[in-house]
Amino acid sequence: MTEFFSVPPVKDFAEEINADYKVSVNGKECPVYNARSSAVPYNGYNDTGAAFQRPKNQSETAAFLRITADEELRFSVEFAETPADCPASVLTGVKKSLRSPAVVRPLEKNVSVKECGNKAEFTLRGAGAYIFEPYGRHCALHIFVDAPRAYEKENATLYFGAGLHFPGVIRVKSGDRVFLDNGALVYGSILAHGAEDVKICGCGVLDDGYEVRITPHCYEDYTKGNIRFYNCKNVTVEGVILRDSANWCFSMYECEDIIVDNVKVVGQWRYNTDGIDLMNSRRVRIENCFVRSFDDSVCLKATEGFKGDVTDISVKNCTLWCDWGRTLEIGLETACDEYARICFENCYLVHNSAVALDVQGGNFARLKDITFKNIAAEFEYGALPEQMQTSPAEYDAKGGVMRPALIAVGNPAMIDMDMYKYLFSEEQLADKRRGVVESARFENIRVYLDEGVGMPVSYVRSFYDGFEFGSVFIENVTVNGRRITNKKDLNMTVERVKNFTLK
Repeated sequence: MTEFFSVPPVKDFAEEINADYKVSVNGKECPVYNARSSAVPYNGYNDTGAAFQRPKNQSETAAFLRITADEELRFSVEFAETPADCPASVLTGVKKSLRSPAVVRPLEKNVSVKECGNKAEFTLRGAGAYIFEPYGRHCALHIFVDAPRAYEKENATLYFGAGLHFPGVIRVKSGDRVFLDNGALVYGSILAHGAEDVKICGCGVLDDGYEVRITPHCYEDYTKGNIRFYNCKNVTVEGVILRDSANWCFSMYECEDIIVDNVKVVGQWRYNTDGIDLMNSRRVRIENCFVRSFDDSVCLKATEGFKGDVTDISVKNCTLWCDWGRTLEIGLETACDEYARICFENCYLVHNSAVALDVQGGNFARLKDITFKNIAAEFEYGALPEQMQTSPAEYDAKGGVMRPALIAVGNPAMIDMDMYKYLFSEEQLADKRRGVVESARFENIRVYLDEGVGMPVSYVRSFYDGFEFGSVFIENVTVNGRRITNKKDLNMTVERVKNFTLK
C-alpha cells in the first residue's frame, strides 16, 4: 500500500503546493508542500527594533512530501532549472550557480540517481528520511517515508482530521491524547506545564508560522515554538511533522520519561530555531527522527533557574541537517551537577555547520559516560560561512567558505562571553567553577568529504588550568573510507587532558 500526505482545501483556502518540484511515485502524482528554510547562515540579530524577527529575504523555499508505504518506491522528479524562491545572496560564496549533479542523502543509503536534464529517477527501499538535492544544499526536497503503523486515534481527547486547523496555543493537560491525522495541517503550538501521561501522535503537520517571537532567549514560555513542555512526565510524541517555529522548535524543561519517535522537524528558518532541546531532563529517548534546524539540531542543556541533572539520554537512528551551530551537542549551558549516561548512536549527519559532534561544558557540570558511536557525517563543498548578525546589514560571504569542526570537546565558560552575561547575576558572574569532561567516547565515526573539502578540525581541550579533563577515547574514525589513527591526520588538538586515546 502507498498513501500520500495531502491537505484538502477548506472553502477558498488551500495549502500552497511547491513550485519547484513535480513528483510521481510508482506512477501516481504525489503532493509536494513548502518548507521555508534558511538560505544563508546569518543568525542572532537581537536588536529590539527588529523585535527578534528574521527578514524573509534570508530564507528560501525548500519542499517536503510524506509517504506511508510498505513497498518499493520508484520516484520520477521534474524540477525547475532555477528555484523560484532563493535569494541572490547565496551566490556570493565560491559557487556561482545553484544547479549541480543531483544527489540523494544520506550518502550511505546508496541511492542511485538517473538524471536527464531537469528530470531525475531513483528508487527508495525502506522507511526513513531522504533528501533530494539538485541545487546543492539549497531548495532541497525532503522525502519522509513511513512504514504503516496503527495509531489509537479513537482514544484522542483532541482530534485534528485532514484539512486546515487554526487552534492557536494548544494547552495540554495530564491524560491528554492529541492526534493529528494524515492530511491535517494545524497552525498552532503545543504547551504543557506539569502534565503527565500524555501522547501526541499522527501523520499531520504542526505549524507555528503565525507566532511572533517576543523574547531574546528561549527558556520561558512567552514564545512557545512548535512544542514546549515544562515539568512533564511520561510523554510520547510520535510521527508528527513540526514546521516554522518562532524560536526553539521542540523544547523540554525539567522533564522525565519522554519518548520522541519518528518526529520530523523541517521548514525551520527563523532566528535560533533549534531542533530538539532538552533542559535539565532525564530518561529521554529520541529515535527515528529527522531534524533540519537553523541552530543546534539536538542539544542537551542545563541552565540557571531550572533544577536537576541531565542523565540517561538516548539519541538514536536519526537523520540530521544543521544550518547553523552544532548538530549533536551537549551544552553550551551545563548548569547542573552532572551529565551522565548520554548516548548518540546510529545517526546520519547530512549537513553540518560549526561542529558536527560537540561537547561544551559552558557552566560547571561534571560530564561523564558520554558516547558518540556509529555516526556518519557529511561535509559538502562550498558551504557558506556562519556569521552573527549584529546590524541590519545583509549577509555577505565575502568569498569565504565554512570550515566546520568534526569533534569538539571543550569548556568555554558562558560567564566569560559578553553575549550571555545578561543571563547571570553578579554572584554567578564571579563563579570560579568550570565544566569538566570526566569521560567521553567517540567510536565508529565515518566522515564523507566532497571533492575539494579539507579535513575538518577537531579538538579536545580544557581552556582552564586546574580543570583538566579525564578520559577521552576515540576509535575507528574513517575519512572517505580511510582509517585515521593519528592526531595530525585527524587535524586534532589536545590540551589539558589526563588520558587521551586515538586508535
